[in-house]
Amino acid sequence: MRRKRSRASAGDTAGGQGRDPVVGWVTLVLGLATTAFLSYYNRQFVPYEQYYLMNIALLLWVPLVVILVFLRRDVAEFGMTAGSLRSGLLVALLLFLLFIPVIVIFSSKAEFQSYYVDRLRGARVLDYRGQIDWGRVAFHAIVVGFYMFAWEWFFRGFLIFGLKRLMSPIWAALLQAAAFALLHYLKPPIEIASSFFGALLLAGVALRYRSFLPCFAVHWAVNAAFDAAVLYHHFRR
Repeated sequence: MRRKRSRASAGDTAGGQGRDPVVGWVTLVLGLATTAFLSYYNRQFVPYEQYYLMNIALLLWVPLVVILVFLRRDVAEFGMTAGSLRSGLLVALLLFLLFIPVIVIFSSKAEFQSYYVDRLRGARVLDYRGQIDWGRVAFHAIVVGFYMFAWEWFFRGFLIFGLKRLMSPIWAALLQAAAFALLHYLKPPIEIASSFFGALLLAGVALRYRSFLPCFAVHWAVNAAFDAAVLYHHFRR
């Protein structure tokens, strides 16, 4: 009996089970404030490094400080744990493979070429002659990796596991998906709409495998593959 109880307790900690209004309300208020601020800030024309530093600070470090210092909770309760990592990564690989046709089809379209080529120029992946700077490609991939880690931690970790202490998992998934889509507002309309449904799908993965890490893996892989496909079509023109 004692062993069963301890196993249940461990599951609660890893998955963030059970109601906790304090955690839920803090998550909700911080989530709304962060989303509102970034929806304004990310519209401004700021230097490449400044943009990523601000977003990573607010999406990764601020929630971590709030959890550890103010709430005094274990980050594992918010999905910052391996969870069922092997199974989760297999699902991430499957999702990436399913996304390949989408990447191939949409990376050549004019609105995506315009947005992503401009973004890659801003990252100086394309130099002043319009050629690829491979050193900047590597740097950009690492920076975007940290950025995607912060995004997935915030939406599929902090938000969804924190909000479900206050509401049902379905409502938690819907709210984080709405915030996620809102922060895609400058992208092509098709991507804004698809980001909402993609966020719901990734929320299901995070909840099922008790970790945001598989979501990070697939998001980073899809983003890197899309950038590569955009460049491929750009140089074929």
